Amino acid sequence: MPNRRPVKRFGATLLATGLTLLMYTLTATIGSIFSQAGFVRLGSGDTSVLGNAWLPRWYVPAGIFPPPDWPDGGPHPPRWHPTMIWTPDWWWPDFYPPWTLRNLAVDNSAFGNTMPKLGRLACPTKTSPTVVTDSVYIADDCGFVYRLDAESLQTRARKRFSSGFEAPIHVLDDHSVLANGHSRIWLLDRETLEPLDSAPHNWSEAAPLVLDDIGSTVILDESGFATWHRTSDLSVASRIQVGPACESSPVRHRDTVVFGCNDGNIYASDLSGTALLWSIDTDGDVEGQVTIVGGGLIVPVRSPDRNGDVRSYDWDTRKLRWQVPMGTPIQTRPTLCGKFLVAAGDHALAAIHPESGRIAWQTRLSGRTEADPACINDEIWIGTMRGHLYRIDPGSGQTVARYLTGGIIYENKIVAGNGSIWAADMTGRIYRFGD
Repeated sequence: MPNRRPVKRFGATLLATGLTLLMYTLTATIGSIFSQAGFVRLGSGDTSVLGNAWLPRWYVPAGIFPPPDWPDGGPHPPRWHPTMIWTPDWWWPDFYPPWTLRNLAVDNSAFGNTMPKLGRLACPTKTSPTVVTDSVYIADDCGFVYRLDAESLQTRARKRFSSGFEAPIHVLDDHSVLANGHSRIWLLDRETLEPLDSAPHNWSEAAPLVLDDIGSTVILDESGFATWHRTSDLSVASRIQVGPACESSPVRHRDTVVFGCNDGNIYASDLSGTALLWSIDTDGDVEGQVTIVGGGLIVPVRSPDRNGDVRSYDWDTRKLRWQVPMGTPIQTRPTLCGKFLVAAGDHALAAIHPESGRIAWQTRLSGRTEADPACINDEIWIGTMRGHLYRIDPGSGQTVARYLTGGIIYENKIVAGNGSIWAADMTGRIYRFGD
């Protein structure tokens, strides 16, 4: 009589494997839907909901059982999960479920509209909207560039390219816009977004610096090159090799272009990119954009122990004027708002006197931030990776209002334009506050 035990064991193993895969798919999809719908998980790990508790956001006040911040151990944004291909797109209508609007100690009405106007992208985005007259330009991680109607937030034009984008779109003139992707920079038609010209580079996340008076655009890449492109056709005008990688965006001061690199140096070149003028060794890592205030060069530095500080160097002598330890990593650009420099670190915001380096106040945020603070209407605006938008009084550091969005605000700086305040997050949503 034939031995059927191996066949039964194989069948049982196959059935158990199928049930496991089905359970994983269901739990991952349900978990992603819960996260997208405004729930937070008290556990950590992968996307499975087994052994974890899911609660509405309003039930979990800031600082109590905080959900892990992506990408340091937390779940990835839900739309990135492969199981989401089986979830119909209509499952996420463009409105908030009631529980996402409830939050302890939050005054949503202080943002102008309790329910902001929402726009939708196909993929997560780390970029900030660019608002010009009646159009909004933005790009996402999947390589799409969009032109949205500023009033309705409906898509007027959309074009997909070969790599994702992390830098905001730059409007050049009435006919063209500049889009800096991970592997290429593109010159696009302003209305249709059809490509007019392009040029390759070696992976860049930095925003380009457009020098209108000399017709050049400066791009930094992660191979350590600073390249001057002719803005009209993106051909290379000049190139300087500096550090091993440069992630910060260049800035202009008078006839000098200044930028930081991951080798810890701050470099300055002439306006045409033909020669380096000087450099400063910070003995750290400069990923955030530098700021020039008065006669001081303000630099965010991440030290080898991964803590960070804000420093001021004299522009003329390049000597250190003051140094303020933040106690946390800092990768964002200090921003002048009112009479203070505002610097954002990990879960913290600090106001610094630009002349003396004295700290005026410090405020703890609900989550870490990698977005630059913005100064809009004499107030500080910033988003966190727990999805909160903050309005903060620059004089006292007090929170004027806090709004809970539907997703992670990564490197998305808050911007103003067309009479409104604009934000974007990693769920691929755009938020417009104000009429």
